[in-house]
This record gives sequence, structure tokens and C-alpha cells, in this order.
Amino acid sequence: MSRTDTEIHQIELLLTLDYLLNYTDKDHPASQQDICRHAKDFNLKYDPNATKGNDVRRQRIGDCLQFLQSISYKFKDTDKIPFVVNSTDTGKFYIEEKNHLNKEQIINILAAVK
Repeated sequence: MSRTDTEIHQIELLLTLDYLLNYTDKDHPASQQDICRHAKDFNLKYDPNATKGNDVRRQRIGDCLQFLQSISYKFKDTDKIPFVVNSTDTGKFYIEEKNHLNKEQIINILAAVK
């Protein structure tokens, strides 16, 4: 079944957030490739050497990372976004302050991804 552009973008955003929440911190930042490879955990196709046929694209994952970082900074001093996305000097990303998520919020986010 073919996905719409909207569905693809939603999947990539949720995939990016899932990876950041579960696998990153200041000592373990994520690259775009790390997140693209994570797509395979959800039976999504990603081959870094393929120019066509992938379910996720590295460039769009980069856009998701930039978006998540910008909204986390915008709402940093509010309760609206319960995490902060930071980046390293080498262009990798990680979430800090993710411990502010309660169990129900984490379950809802992960359920949306799956």
C-alpha cells in the first residue's frame, strides 16, 4: 500500500522523536543515518545506497531534527514540550531533560510510532 506524502512525513517525524527519546543523550548523540537505520526496526525500507524505493530519506530526517529542535527551544520555558533537543558541533542531535516525560506520555508517543 502506497503512503501519502503526509503519512511519510508523519512517520519520519515520529521515527525521529522515538530514536531521540530512546537512544540519545549528550554522550550518545544521533546522526541522520542512525535514525534512518532505525526505520528498519519498524519494517520500513532504508538502504543508504539506494536512490529510490526507501520509506525514509536522510534529508527529510534532517528536516525533522531541525523542526524538533526549533520547537523545543521555542517552548523550552513552558510545559508544552517536555524535552529539549540539542545538537553537537558535528551536527548530531540528542534530547536532554527527557526525564520530564511521565510514563503515560512516553507510552502515547511510542504507541503512535508503532
